[in-house]
Parts: sequence; structure tokens; C-alpha cells
Amino acid sequence: MALNVDLSKFKVKRGKTEVVDEWMNFLNEHIDQVLLTLKGEKMYVRVASRKCGFTTLSTFP
Repeated sequence: MALNVDLSKFKVKRGKTEVVDEWMNFLNEHIDQVLLTLKGEKMYVRVASRKCGFTTLSTFP
């Protein structure tokens, strides 16, 4: 059995972190629908992280 893992990582442009915050808040407020959508996309983890002044968005299918 082969397991394929694909990581997608995006650096958020400077000055756009507020949009990421709004999006993450929206997702948290609608978590039931988000979980259904992620299951259909076979997406298991989405991560927004901040480190050293940079924000990155990562997905792990």
C-alpha cells in the first residue's frame, strides 16, 4: 500500500495577515460545515502559523 503525502505551503504577503485572521475566525465560527467540506476534499489538516514575522498557510491532504 502506497501512501502519498502532499504538503502545500503558502507565505502570506505582508499586510495581508488581517485577511488570514478574518478567514480563520470565519472557519472557526462555521466548524461543522468546515469539517464536512474537508472530509469531502480528503483534506485532514489546515494550519496557519506565524513565525519570525511571517504568516504561512499549510494544508496536508
